[in-house]
Amino acid sequence: MGRILKGYSLMILAAAALRAAIPYPASSWGSYNIFGVVFQTIVLFFMYYFVAAIPIFSAIALAEWLTIRSKYYYLAVNLVVSLFFTMWFFASFKNGINFSPANFNNFGYIEGGLPIVSSGTLSALFYWFISGRYAGGQWQKL
Repeated sequence: MGRILKGYSLMILAAAALRAAIPYPASSWGSYNIFGVVFQTIVLFFMYYFVAAIPIFSAIALAEWLTIRSKYYYLAVNLVVSLFFTMWFFASFKNGINFSPANFNNFGYIEGGLPIVSSGTLSALFYWFISGRYAGGQWQKL
């Protein structure tokens, strides 16, 4: 259990740091403040830690039970969870999801969604490297 919690915590920290390092909107690339990045990383860590716990721990439990050690499994799970939370964000805070060509750029689907999806998906590699490649190992020893 310690391996899983350590891997989950570092995965969430990686997702928060990656998301905080990508400026939003993209026009603010010139104004990069390291203190803002650190503060945003801390806030995002606690937000992601509790919001993503149920779907991620369900996927981790399935991987442990079925001894799934593929990094592609963790990438796919985090991609689905990140896409779900991105669509939930747009449905809640951007007055619904409307993919018409006229509204696509106005609502910032690419600028707002790409950092969330990319940071969530890439953080799966951190979990796989720390914990996922040993999934189900305790069952093989019995």
